[in-house]
Amino acid sequence: MRLQTTPETILTLLSSVHIVTAACECGYQLRDTGARYTHQIYNDFTVSPDVTGLNKNPASASFTRDWTVQSWSAGTSDLIPIPRRNDEANVYIQDGTLVMRQMGYSDADRRANRSVSIAAIQSTGQDFLHGSFRSVFKISDDHGSVGGFFWYHNDTNEIDVEVLTKEPNDTTIHYTSHPFTNPGASYPATLTKPWTEYQEHRFDWHPGNITFYQGARAVHYTTANVPKVAGNMQMNLWANGNEWSGTPSKTNVTMNVKNILFYYNTTASEAGTDQAFNQACSKAGGDSSKTICKDTDPEVKVSGAGVQRSSPTIALLLTMMATFLSYLLAISADLLAKFNLAEQFAAAAYCPSNNNSPGNKLACSSGNCPLVEAANTITFTEFQNSLVTDVTGYVAVDSTNSLIVVAFRGSESVRNYLADANFPATVTDICDGCTADAGFWNSWQEARGGVLAAVNTAIAQNPSFSILSVGHSLGGAIADFAAAEIRKMGHPASLVRFPLLSALPLLSREERYQLTRTYAKYTFGAPRIAGPKLSTFITNQGNNYRITHFDDPVPRLPPIFLNFVHISPEYRITTGNGVPVTTNDVNGPIEGAVNFAGNTHTTAFDLPAHGWYFGNISACYPGDKLEV
Repeated sequence: MRLQTTPETILTLLSSVHIVTAACECGYQLRDTGARYTHQIYNDFTVSPDVTGLNKNPASASFTRDWTVQSWSAGTSDLIPIPRRNDEANVYIQDGTLVMRQMGYSDADRRANRSVSIAAIQSTGQDFLHGSFRSVFKISDDHGSVGGFFWYHNDTNEIDVEVLTKEPNDTTIHYTSHPFTNPGASYPATLTKPWTEYQEHRFDWHPGNITFYQGARAVHYTTANVPKVAGNMQMNLWANGNEWSGTPSKTNVTMNVKNILFYYNTTASEAGTDQAFNQACSKAGGDSSKTICKDTDPEVKVSGAGVQRSSPTIALLLTMMATFLSYLLAISADLLAKFNLAEQFAAAAYCPSNNNSPGNKLACSSGNCPLVEAANTITFTEFQNSLVTDVTGYVAVDSTNSLIVVAFRGSESVRNYLADANFPATVTDICDGCTADAGFWNSWQEARGGVLAAVNTAIAQNPSFSILSVGHSLGGAIADFAAAEIRKMGHPASLVRFPLLSALPLLSREERYQLTRTYAKYTFGAPRIAGPKLSTFITNQGNNYRITHFDDPVPRLPPIFLNFVHISPEYRITTGNGVPVTTNDVNGPIEGAVNFAGNTHTTAFDLPAHGWYFGNISACYPGDKLEV
């Protein structure tokens, strides 16, 4: 019988796989952030039998290895009017979930000053120091309880994810780094679906910062009250009548937990002195793709138990997934440096002083291009406010880095917005039968003659210099065309794009002279500009770097169904807005004109993400308007 490999079939097969592709002797690397951790804990309750009396039942050995059900009581105070008691009977495994229960609390209980019967579990390990902590759970819709998933050392070192069922809105969740009274320590977020439905809750704790997630989406980043010591993990369901919990529910409340997954370091492994880990990694041959596991939760559970293949079809699917995950590795420090410089050249195109005064040194009044200002970069030609599309930018010569820079600004005027929204395709003369978005192509046509003439003159005067084409938003789209045509003129070029941006990567002096002259294209937040044939043509020219940022919506325009695709490859920034970008925060290269491993996979709409790449890219423009 031949297997029908429909998307549904593939998802069904993947959901049944419980495997890893290595023994993980050298730890784990996260697919979305690139962070590395030495240890892992995974509890999948969906495959567990029904069990009660978890602390003492031999059938729960896999649970008690990692967790202890709490059994302690707490009294009242001026701020806590109702006593509470953690009962072991309130924690059990049933129907494929870990159930935590808060018993109903009646008016008679209140009059008798009885304790609320609540539930809590605490990790057996007490040495969690930085990590990624996740759990899939839901809470029943019974007002008067707090469901918590948190890391704890003491009351001034605590990281909380909490649901308050007393709140009228069942999509509110609270993220806190204690003490909660400090500025910026507590943040109420909105879930994409009610907490009465299963969803993954997650926080990643790094030295100096914490990021809270809903599923794979980062929703809150904070540097307030970040702990510096190790602690334990806990989950609980409780009420004590205080201002936070409200009056305890009169009916039973339940928290149903499908799974718990941690990737983390310990005090010793963080310091590099975990001898057991170090020896195991060294014995396995050190860091490699065979000894470092990539997290693939929840579709593939990482257990550290080795590979189990049930059929050739599963092996094929694993190969497909390995290929997918290969796109999600961190970039090198050298490439990050190139991206930073290219982004700052693109940012400089937003500064009016760089658009109307050729012969001057590039500068950014907003202070967001220090690398550019540190170099000896003089504009060769500047242009702005063309009659139809208002295309704006400059051609400059950077004698410090031996570069000729062609930069285009993103959308700012009404004319630019109209150009961005012009989705009909038109035939170009870049290659036979090659089509492009008409609005973006028309913008390039306005700048084409002057830009190509300036580049030719700059090359004649600086024959050994490399060429860099950069742009953000609409500027990235235009940089694509500029790079393609300059390459056709016989000048090798690199292209770097930020949704609608292109730029050339810096090369070492040795590389520049080995290649005689290169042309790199870097774009940032750029939209799809081309039909499949033009995309293939520009991609095959090489030296393209298309940078996207998390849920930036602009790279998903124009829609794929209109037959527009991207230039390859993509490099995707995974951090939130306003967050410094490290090598671990950029995934790539992600190959292909259409690849759902990058920005294309999401439907989220985070417009501020379009303005933040390696910095506030449009900060220099008067009023700091966001380009779309």
